Amino acid sequence: MKLNKFAAAFAALSIVGIGSAQADSFASAVLTITNLKWINNATNLPLVNGGEGSITGGQNKADASVTLTGYETFPISDTPSLATGGQIPFKSTCIGVDCVGTPPNLGPPTNVLPNGKTYSYADYSLSGAVVDVPPTIPAGANANSTAQVDLSGKIDNPSAGTSSSNVGSNATFTIKPTNTITTHFELDYAVHLVANIVTPFGVGDAAKASSKWNLIVADTADHINFLPPELNFNVATTGGNGLSQYNATGSLSSVSFVLDANESYSFTVSSNVQAEGLRDVTEPDSLALFGIGAIGLMAPSLRRRKLA
Repeated sequence: MKLNKFAAAFAALSIVGIGSAQADSFASAVLTITNLKWINNATNLPLVNGGEGSITGGQNKADASVTLTGYETFPISDTPSLATGGQIPFKSTCIGVDCVGTPPNLGPPTNVLPNGKTYSYADYSLSGAVVDVPPTIPAGANANSTAQVDLSGKIDNPSAGTSSSNVGSNATFTIKPTNTITTHFELDYAVHLVANIVTPFGVGDAAKASSKWNLIVADTADHINFLPPELNFNVATTGGNGLSQYNATGSLSSVSFVLDANESYSFTVSSNVQAEGLRDVTEPDSLALFGIGAIGLMAPSLRRRKLA
């Protein structure tokens, strides 16, 4: 009878161990760029294709990819030519038991913090142009990119996931001004990064989110690298450290720089957001095995005492 009581007690302990580190791990990264314009300092107006110079070649590119333990990676991509406008409509990709919709146009549950869901999600869109492109596209480029991972505390759910989204990656073209001009860039932005883990914490639980954005104008001799710290940021947390987040909105201007007449300059802008989550599942399993092992070790001892 005593043996049965001890066995039941350790079995209960092993069950508690299984659930002790099943926290929700959540990470979300959102970067929005609006009204990105290439400005002629003399007129305080955007450059015009065919005005200050000719713009040739290039293409926009966007891609996103999501991974989740136990699921197949699901990437998406777009590469429209700038000659056809280069616009990239909203697209999204998601894998996991709590995705909404049917591939490839999926959306996550409405979510800003862990809420018991499990999915990996990413989206992107791109519209407008950094210069005036007569007659249909006024200056003002807009880019949106989201990456989000939510790993719930359900024991049968995946333990790791990542999502990433690139908008305007390798968006390149060449400009050749007819006259020497001084220029700069202007843009509005919003960045929202969240990394959070809900109790109970596991020692291996982790979440992180990051945003990266860079713009380069270059010729054979020189280049401008516009890498604002407001758009290049990351947050991270581990089990027991709580919520980590970064929220910023505002407007930015680059330094002024000169474009020489009849010199060819390449324009490249790249942006990326990424979210990663890790939920500790190794610790609870080992605790469960410890409980079972303890039952096995104590049982012979209990039998010997009863016989004595």
